[in-house]
Amino acid sequence: MTDEQHERDLGQDEERALRAIVEHGTEAEVDADAGRALARRGLVVEGGSLDAPTFTATDAGRTLVDEWREALHTFIAGRGIVLQVLRDDHPEWWTRRELLKQISDHPPAIVDVALERLAQASVVVVDGERVKASPCAQYLDTLELIGV
Repeated sequence: MTDEQHERDLGQDEERALRAIVEHGTEAEVDADAGRALARRGLVVEGGSLDAPTFTATDAGRTLVDEWREALHTFIAGRGIVLQVLRDDHPEWWTRRELLKQISDHPPAIVDVALERLAQASVVVVDGERVKASPCAQYLDTLELIGV
């Protein structure tokens, strides 16, 4: 296992603690054992006392939380894209601009990453600025295997 994989292989308590530390700084109330485990991985720095430890996120810890956020936003944007391109009340092809308007909760860069991943997985077909559901996605929708 590489160091990078080891850093990302966090338990739920450690992940929750890291998110709290990044979002709330030293004011975060976290389990001391989880905080110390994060410190051993270089994701936080321990301070305070043994009885009342405090933890501060390192750049690596902040970066990891940012990556989690981006992955979550990309995932959610991807779901939104699939739901849009399978709509019955719109022509088969969508423009990127139309999708961006419908999925306005996400910045264009996140939507672009989501589109790229969906295209790589053959969920959508991208032709320049145009996007449509792939034949596979359309067939799964016809079989009612994609539901909201």
